[in-house]
Amino acid sequence: MDTSTFKRRRKAQPSLGSYNEGDYKWAVYYTGQDGNRARRKFYQKNDAEAFLADKLVEVENLGTRIASVLDDDVKRQAFEASELLKPFGKSILDAAKHFRAHLEATTKSAPITELSQQFQDSKQADGKSSRYLGDLRNRLRPFVRDCGQRFASEVTAKDIYEWLGKLTVGNLTRNHYRLVLSAFFGWCWRLGYCAENPVAKVSHAKVQPTAIEVYTPAEMAALLHSAATWKPDHIRPTVENSGYAISRPHETTDILASIVLCGFAGLRQSEFERLSWEQVKIDRGVIDLSAAITKTAARRLVKIRQPLLAWLQHLGPFQSGRICKTNFSNRLLAFRRQLATPWKQNALRHSFASYLMEALQNPGEVSLQLGHSDAGVVFAHYRETVTVDDAKAFWALTPDAVLADAEVINLDKKALAS
Repeated sequence: MDTSTFKRRRKAQPSLGSYNEGDYKWAVYYTGQDGNRARRKFYQKNDAEAFLADKLVEVENLGTRIASVLDDDVKRQAFEASELLKPFGKSILDAAKHFRAHLEATTKSAPITELSQQFQDSKQADGKSSRYLGDLRNRLRPFVRDCGQRFASEVTAKDIYEWLGKLTVGNLTRNHYRLVLSAFFGWCWRLGYCAENPVAKVSHAKVQPTAIEVYTPAEMAALLHSAATWKPDHIRPTVENSGYAISRPHETTDILASIVLCGFAGLRQSEFERLSWEQVKIDRGVIDLSAAITKTAARRLVKIRQPLLAWLQHLGPFQSGRICKTNFSNRLLAFRRQLATPWKQNALRHSFASYLMEALQNPGEVSLQLGHSDAGVVFAHYRETVTVDDAKAFWALTPDAVLADAEVINLDKKALAS
């Protein structure tokens, strides 16, 4: 029996119907004491009709008793409410239950401004990383600015959809905002501040896949040579002191380290900038990325392969503490500007993944090295993006090969001259 038929029978008077289950031939449908649909089965039609007559009398007596205690104003309101709900197939009881749930949620609710701070405090108490907390703060701030005075229980899926649609950002970034709002309203729902998570009804924005960029072996060789031989005169820092640029030492070791660790170990730039020399375990053949460093807040061990080992030995002897030195971001920017090979965003990590995938033909292992939880993503993005010969050439880019290559040296000189 479909739902509509079930609802119609619940609202109707007690009724008699034929029934076929073993020896039972007749059934009476009526509303039980709990307000739910009930059924009584009979062998004989006479017995069923007698029971039906009793139920009809009960319903009539109940209606009389209720009518005697209701004043005319309540009766009129009940009639008007019933008429309003009729187009939607709902009863007054349905409306009352729904509104009661709304009132319960509203009574417990609070302004978003207040709840947003409580939510962030709870995440900090859970031990979330400063990077995660900063992302929550930055993405909740504009929502609190626009909707902070509203109660959490008042916000609907339509409100969320319209607010996300007004953001002047790409779809990928819009999905990041949606993710943070979903975490916030999910927390509100679990604590009883709203009746549901409205973000759950808002779909993700469609993100068009983009082709990844990688460095060819020749481009990577030129990049490595430039980083290994670069000697800047001076670098303008991020801030200025009394209007004068502050000169910095000609530090270039961390620039080369960023190229080799991101290019031959697949580190994200943000992971490299938090890395210390103590975590580069040459004796064990791994780079030990702690949970405080990785994007996913999960420890990751990356194998030290050739030519990374050779470049790390070229950088030695190792120091202690952070690999990045003072003013790294400005020196890296100055280095990129003088390159003959155009700088490609995230191409070092993409190159590592693509060439490793071609060499190993094992998306699970590549996924493990990258810190991805889904090997399918690695297979979809990095399979057959480079050739076998290019992969062999890439993994042969040792310091001896790069620094002695006449073509690379000439390319580097042209870049510096320009």
